[in-house]
Amino acid sequence: VQGCSAATCGPWTSSATVGVRPALPTVTVPGGTINGTYTVSWSAPASATGYDVQESLNGGAWSTLASGTTATSISRPGTTAGSYTYQVSAANAYGSRGWAGSSVALVTTITGNIDGLVTTDASGNVSITGWACSTGIAQSIDVHLYVGGGWPAGTFVGAYTANQASEPGVAAACQVGTGNYRFSIPVSMTTRGQYAGQGIYIHGISPAGGPNLLIGQSGSFVVPPVPTAPAAPASVTASAAADLSTITVTWAATTDTTGYVVQQQVNGGSWTQIASGSGTQAIVSQPVDGNYVYQVQACNNVGCSAWTTSGTVTVLHAPSIAPTVTAPGGSANGSYTVSWGGVSGATRYTLQEQINGGGWSTVQGTGALSWSTSGRGNGTYGYRVQACNVGGCGPWSTTANTSVLWPPAAPASISVPATSSGSIAISWAASATATSYGLDQSVNGGAWAQVYASSATSTTITVGASGSYSYRAYACNGSGCTGYANSTAVSVTIPPASAPSLSVPASSNSGSYTVSWGGVSGATSYTLQEQVNGGGWTTVQANGAGSWSTSGKVDGTYSYRVQACNAGGCGPWSATGSISVALVPAVPTGAAVVSYFPNSNTEGNRAQWNAVSGATRYEAVRNDTGASVYTGTATSFIIGTARVPNLPPYYPFSVRACNANGCSGWAVGS
Repeated sequence: VQGCSAATCGPWTSSATVGVRPALPTVTVPGGTINGTYTVSWSAPASATGYDVQESLNGGAWSTLASGTTATSISRPGTTAGSYTYQVSAANAYGSRGWAGSSVALVTTITGNIDGLVTTDASGNVSITGWACSTGIAQSIDVHLYVGGGWPAGTFVGAYTANQASEPGVAAACQVGTGNYRFSIPVSMTTRGQYAGQGIYIHGISPAGGPNLLIGQSGSFVVPPVPTAPAAPASVTASAAADLSTITVTWAATTDTTGYVVQQQVNGGSWTQIASGSGTQAIVSQPVDGNYVYQVQACNNVGCSAWTTSGTVTVLHAPSIAPTVTAPGGSANGSYTVSWGGVSGATRYTLQEQINGGGWSTVQGTGALSWSTSGRGNGTYGYRVQACNVGGCGPWSTTANTSVLWPPAAPASISVPATSSGSIAISWAASATATSYGLDQSVNGGAWAQVYASSATSTTITVGASGSYSYRAYACNGSGCTGYANSTAVSVTIPPASAPSLSVPASSNSGSYTVSWGGVSGATSYTLQEQVNGGGWTTVQANGAGSWSTSGKVDGTYSYRVQACNAGGCGPWSATGSISVALVPAVPTGAAVVSYFPNSNTEGNRAQWNAVSGATRYEAVRNDTGASVYTGTATSFIIGTARVPNLPPYYPFSVRACNANGCSGWAVGS
């Protein structure tokens, strides 16, 4: 500005600078549903030098994402479901005109939960229940069932739709007002048979093309096995109330059981059913005097177990002038309640306790009709009660005893031999408070089966087949049984059960013969023994051969027996087989015709041979005619003589040696 007068003006005067703030930008977000990364962008007003960006989730407070940024867009992860809005402020050195808001960006993700397995009928069929949805989207989604792991490692079982009615809490979790998001997936018996014990996984299928995520509790449940008939209850206990007004029958619960059947036997009579149902206790009211035994079996839709029998309960009523006190007959955890019936006119009751037969001490004196305790150790606890009022106290009730017995510890050790031929001596360490022990046997790694149940800490088991035998011992008392003490394996080799079939020739005149026998199953060697002329037995062979040959035997009777053996021992002896050895003489040697001169005028021919051991006579024949020419004990005979110069008679001969057993071959004289 300058001041002027007529044509003359003064100097200019400058004003202060006037700044202009930028206009509001236009903020843009993706439309539809979002699952994953997305971009928020805005326009760039003239003169803007920086931008502040804020975000609000589900209408909540604003949080700053960027301050003074020169960019005109920002990336968001899109991993947390919800409704997002954004506002952007454009600024320069002169300030900002405020915030420009965006429309809503809807981010969705798969959510849901497996609630568990539900039995749907009496046949034991089950279904997987739960819910699944894509947050912020009011439509049902598909779910895929896998076992053994989620996709891709697991096994695909089937596709289903989560379209059953759901409660408001599920709708809230899905971030919608209402909708159908629950599922109930039946698990067929075929699926249970194929995949029993494998984890259950469910993927929600994103309708927005996002990741098909596993829903909550995937892997927390497993495919149940195909139902079978339940095992018998491990124990059945029957006890009478202190006032004998009831008998309480309790039994151990069994798995896969829908109900139990209880039968009663009175004084050894017939069995009658007294109760059935799903509980593990039955109460018999007002039993008359007598001896009571109870048996319980577990049942389901497949069938029923074997019976488990209780001990005998004897009912014998006491006088009724005192309160009737009730205490459990036994406790396995030291916690129980003692109670008693009211007596007309009583205002209070004094309850006393006796521990292991010691002195009595008062534990309660009020108007209550029961008293509870816990933390008791092993022992016998007796209780008696009397009814009182201002005038005094009545007689004491009979004593009700509670035996507190915790289950015993497992045996500390078990001892078995390394090898056995069928009889196995087994022992184990005693466990304090144990009243009985069980012993299970496994053959060649097979299933366990009980082979002993009694109070001793040792037993001998006799087995009839070769193999590898393992044992496990456990301790029991009235409160139950413990874990196992496991043995090493016992290698059992059963000796052969039968004797070999023995073959012995009846006789021999040469002293050479063979004894043989048939093979026996399981044998690895055979022991052959010999007896000479009824004397003692001696072993002549012990190996895997099936025969034995001998020679050079002298006259006599030789008996033989054989047995089959292996590492476990030897089986029975065979029947005795005998052979009679009767040797014939050997062929004479030195047979010849020789000249001799009985005197100076006579010449003769003499047949002669060497003596043979064992010979009792000799026989000679002419070779030209076969006629017998000599029989006797001498070793020569005269063929003939003639006066000199005539030639004496001559013919060729043969001779043999004989005895009672026969004759040798012929020796031809030269």
